[in-house]
Amino acid sequence: MNTRWVWMAAVILAVVGLEPAAGWAVDGNACVVTTGCRPSRPIGCGQSGPGTNNCGYCTAYGPSAGTCNPLESLKCGQSGPGKNNCGSCTAYGPSAGSCTPLRSLACGASGPGRNACGQSCTAYGPSCPSSWKRYGFAVPEDPEYNFGLPSNEKKDMLALAAKGNIVIGDYTSNEFRQNTLPLLQPRNRRGTTQAYVIDPSDAALGYFSYAHKGKPYFDGDYTQVDENGRGQKIDPRTGRPVGPRRFYESTLPDAEFKKLAETCSDSYCSGTINATLFTNHALTGYMPWTSSVNFFGSMVSRDDALSSRASAMSIAHDIRLLKAGQSSNLTTLTLPLGIKRPKLTSWEECPASGCPTQP
Repeated sequence: MNTRWVWMAAVILAVVGLEPAAGWAVDGNACVVTTGCRPSRPIGCGQSGPGTNNCGYCTAYGPSAGTCNPLESLKCGQSGPGKNNCGSCTAYGPSAGSCTPLRSLACGASGPGRNACGQSCTAYGPSCPSSWKRYGFAVPEDPEYNFGLPSNEKKDMLALAAKGNIVIGDYTSNEFRQNTLPLLQPRNRRGTTQAYVIDPSDAALGYFSYAHKGKPYFDGDYTQVDENGRGQKIDPRTGRPVGPRRFYESTLPDAEFKKLAETCSDSYCSGTINATLFTNHALTGYMPWTSSVNFFGSMVSRDDALSSRASAMSIAHDIRLLKAGQSSNLTTLTLPLGIKRPKLTSWEECPASGCPTQP
């Protein structure tokens, strides 16, 4: 019965005129290509199209385009008009090759280099092991963390130290009142601050709130009136008090202060602060810049209550802060303290209801 069924199938195949699939012989074995692929239609130079060989359909190719020969002399790394077997093309001069560093580079670092064309380029050191974790900033003099940046050890540096608070931007603006001012309150009032021990000399400035176990404390509320409720703004023309002054405010009346504050009316503007900022209390403010905020120096404060509408903020740590008073070139550097490399110890995203109170 099996023999009869195979014979009947072969007869039906012959009667209806069906052909075996391309690439396979009549006996069912794989087809062996013995002829070239003949194009089914004319194919242009450098093009491809449908064709056939003894096994069925295939891809046929037209004449080869060959090498693109430049019509004029081309320098290293340049390109220009050329011609090949098919017509016009883009020709290239000698390859610039890879960028060879001019000095030894540590893993993950970059520095000046030169390519085969003699052009300056940026060279990169070898890849670092997966266990190696570099700092997220550059240290110009460090052999591993210089990232191609020059040393600034003998350049001028500005450091600003405040006994009270440092405020950036216009604290009279609606943006400051809406976004920043709520942060200057204790956590139990949906702010970000908390009580801390003060230096005894801060008591005269109004930072003394209460004593605990024999130590003076400030409750962390910078929105209250300065000097234990006696702080006043002074009219610069008359010298008379014109209203209460809070911890984050100047002695100038709001209208006078607003004249001095930088504004950003453009939809795209960036701000740069070239200084190292020291305060034992709050570093706060609403930064008006929309594009980016850049700090070249460092920030040291008890409380951080900065806010901004910028899309990014970067801090470039100054190498000289690591060696204050230790280098022969820095013997006259008088800062409140030397600052080590920044290290992120924790990160906390506070909900709209406020940050939880820490012990």
